[in-house]
Amino acid sequence: MTETTTHPALPRLPELAPAPREPVGGRSGRAERTRTAIIDATRALFLGRGYAATRISDITAACGISRAGFYTYFRDKRDIFVLLGAAAYRDMLDTVALWDPLPSPAGTADVVGWVRAYLGYMDRHGAFLHASSWSAPDDEQVRSGTRRMHMRVVFQLGIRLRARQTHPTTAPEALGLVVLAMLNRSWYGSRVTRLPVDDADMVRTAAALIRSCLAAEPAVDAGPGPDRAPAPRHGDPVLDAARGLFVRREFRDLAVADVLATCGIDRAEFTTRFGGSTEALFLATGTASLQEVLESIDGWDRLPRPCSPADIAGWVDDWFAVLDRHGIFVYLFALAVLPGTEWTAMGMRGLMKVAWALGTRLRSRQEVPTVAPDALGLAVLGMVSDTWAHSRVEGLPVRHADLVATLAAALHDLLTTRP
Repeated sequence: MTETTTHPALPRLPELAPAPREPVGGRSGRAERTRTAIIDATRALFLGRGYAATRISDITAACGISRAGFYTYFRDKRDIFVLLGAAAYRDMLDTVALWDPLPSPAGTADVVGWVRAYLGYMDRHGAFLHASSWSAPDDEQVRSGTRRMHMRVVFQLGIRLRARQTHPTTAPEALGLVVLAMLNRSWYGSRVTRLPVDDADMVRTAAALIRSCLAAEPAVDAGPGPDRAPAPRHGDPVLDAARGLFVRREFRDLAVADVLATCGIDRAEFTTRFGGSTEALFLATGTASLQEVLESIDGWDRLPRPCSPADIAGWVDDWFAVLDRHGIFVYLFALAVLPGTEWTAMGMRGLMKVAWALGTRLRSRQEVPTVAPDALGLAVLGMVSDTWAHSRVEGLPVRHADLVATLAAALHDLLTTRP
């Protein structure tokens, strides 16, 4: 019987990176060193300032070369951004292909080894990939090229994982996206924001979740998807309005008049509630959003014991609805509390609170607890929230129902399988 799949057609990808410009007289050792210095300096500037705020003069100053020297090798900074992205893409495909020699079924040591290899890839490229998600050239060619490359990667990983599934999925792109989202968030939480989660626990947890993806029974199709009406909530109208304002504008650049007009409050109320500070309003809005995320995690307390894949699918679907309301702002809020900012300690406490709340609830439902709750919470946070971001915000063509079913099946297997 011919298997019917739901994955989208994937066009052949064009070469995104421009051909390197040859300096006059060809490449010498000195020319190659200069070109490498330009690339390294630009990468560091992109990470620290973002793409838009990086100027050619910043790059030349960092390298100690003239402006003419820069143009000997590159047309503009976009060339370097695209080159860095293409290198990360090729390396990621090579890392995904490390599944090819692994046995089927893959043992725990095999999966742990691949997880370590992927985290090594992220150590090389993850900072650039993360920075490019919020600061990239603002043109459709780059955006569409990035989406196509990302889709190719998740599909290539998905078909390799499907080949080792006990019950092969009909949506390999959903499977690949869920696993990559989980790994990327685990790497980011433990190695960038430096949350106090043991690295060995993160590796074991990621491997356990991948093995659950491979062993899971097919889950039910998960309801009506993203167009359903969200559950009514009675939030603070001032904070609700501020959330949208902060998504559109950098809070440090906002004038008080903008806040008053958008949030529908007068100066006296703004001063009483927030001390007249846009920073205080930003923090209050972030705290309220994180609180609703925590309330969505509390949904586990209302699920039966034991719970079915359909029960878990309902919880995942509800969390997607919460992220539809808060996800973009929560992501921006997390950027503001990165290491080195004035709110680092508060941000780490908030993220650990979310991870711990989720991890302890999941671990309490395992027939035999097998993983650390903080690592489990952080990994599943990525499986859901980063999957939401890639599908809803980045716009990857992966069905909502396939994502929810994949997540529900993996979590159900994790909770019910004995080691």
